[in-house]
Amino acid sequence: MTDTFDPTKPVQTRDGREVVIYTTNAPGAYPIHGRINYANSGSLAASWTIRGQFRTSLENFPGDLVNIPEC
Repeated sequence: MTDTFDPTKPVQTRDGREVVIYTTNAPGAYPIHGRINYANSGSLAASWTIRGQFRTSLENFPGDLVNIPEC
């Protein structure tokens, strides 16, 4: 991933979906646990690497975490 990612700041998925983070220090290769909220269709539990990468090897995957731009 080429973006700088800080899990302590507000996040969303790369494709703009709301994310709620439960923890950033779970054991294992995917220490960030949370859920992705989908408009009108519920949510999906998910986990990410410390760099915000979703459980895939694809670069710039829509489910990766990115920081919400500050205004």
